[in-house]
Amino acid sequence: MKIITGGMVFYNGKLENLDILIEKESIIGIGKFQSEGKEIIDATGLIILPGGIDMHVHFNDPGFTNREEFDSGSKAAISSGITTIVDMPCTSIPQIKNKKSLFIKLDSIKNKAFCDYALYGGITGDMVRESNFNDLLELYDEGVIGFKIYGYSSAPYYEHLTYGEMYDLFSFLKNRDILFTIHAEDFSIIDYFMEKVKKDKNLKGGEAWIKARPYLAEPVSIWNTSRFIKDTNLKLHIAHISTSEGVRIVKERKEQGVKISCEVTPHHLLLTQDDLIRNPKLVKTSPTVRCYENKELLWKYLENKIIDCVASDHFSGEWKSEKDKDDIFEIASGISGIDTIFPIIFSEGVVKKRISIKRFVEVMSENPAKILNIGKNKGGIEVGKDADLVLVDLKRKWKVEGNLFYSKGKYTPFENFEIFGKVVKTILRGEVVFDESRGFLIEGGYGKWIKREY
Repeated sequence: MKIITGGMVFYNGKLENLDILIEKESIIGIGKFQSEGKEIIDATGLIILPGGIDMHVHFNDPGFTNREEFDSGSKAAISSGITTIVDMPCTSIPQIKNKKSLFIKLDSIKNKAFCDYALYGGITGDMVRESNFNDLLELYDEGVIGFKIYGYSSAPYYEHLTYGEMYDLFSFLKNRDILFTIHAEDFSIIDYFMEKVKKDKNLKGGEAWIKARPYLAEPVSIWNTSRFIKDTNLKLHIAHISTSEGVRIVKERKEQGVKISCEVTPHHLLLTQDDLIRNPKLVKTSPTVRCYENKELLWKYLENKIIDCVASDHFSGEWKSEKDKDDIFEIASGISGIDTIFPIIFSEGVVKKRISIKRFVEVMSENPAKILNIGKNKGGIEVGKDADLVLVDLKRKWKVEGNLFYSKGKYTPFENFEIFGKVVKTILRGEVVFDESRGFLIEGGYGKWIKREY
């Protein structure tokens, strides 16, 4: 039996000086206890938060391990306070579109994972046109968290769904308790403006990317897709929402009783189009970052509980072959964010008083667990839940240095950002898996596959 003592525990919505009793993988007591005969984890001077859940990462394993692989990505996760990640199905080979590809994925990563992980299944346009729904249902039965679809996809091997295909798919699955996550950008708007911008020789760099990915592409996609969800009573999660208008549509749908949620990324909360123009190699994303006023509205919607959670959308493109390009359309889109998501949102959100610590726990832990249907064991500090805990030193001030990242993407638009609050220990299912002074205290393979709970 272990006891964490001396720290301030986030419990029942506030920080309290309490002890946490741990037996095997679970929390068995929260209160004041005798420490005799127990393994002591001294948390004096620290706050204790539930482990973060990053519900949107691309670890690219198997197939593109030059970008990232599960050991490097999951090390980065636990070192920064993330104890559970959800990996996307679209940036590995094979993509997770059937039971066979799922097992290939699981076999590839099972001995590499340092954190716990859930997986999405994938659905592409060709699968719907061929009425290939058996593969989808088999994946669902195996325990995938949900399914990732694209309103627009840049990957030729992972087709987006047209609105007709979406409606056909959702109608077939009507009234089932299935979660869909969508990259919400309207394919017809993007296709038109991408072609137009590429022909304009006067548009280059970040300015070209802004014109090629218009603001309205997102809210149009959200409105249409959520309307189909309303008709079919499924569940929809909007990935990396970037526009205030898109958020307002989500709010309206929630008020109508639609089962819809959304996430925002740190880069959409902290970066603007000016940053993209100055440094397109580091700031190019899909969807793109927006203007300052829009960014501030996203913080407001996060604080006011309209945006449900924060996710990194971590993508680590290989620098020399994929990021260090002069042509904006050849630069791989994405930001290496798993190393920084937990501390940067704590520092920029809680410390700078944009959100409360209670809201931080909701958006980083509680809400992702609820949306993903893994809340029985994950997402909070409660008796009976997994002992997934992060010990943070609030007095520590440090700067982001990409070369120190555990992920392969050792570049970041947040280079030299000043962070208040340092993760000094991460505990996963009762084991201290990372200690700042001692490094990683487990081997790859300790992390386990988390299936949805229903």
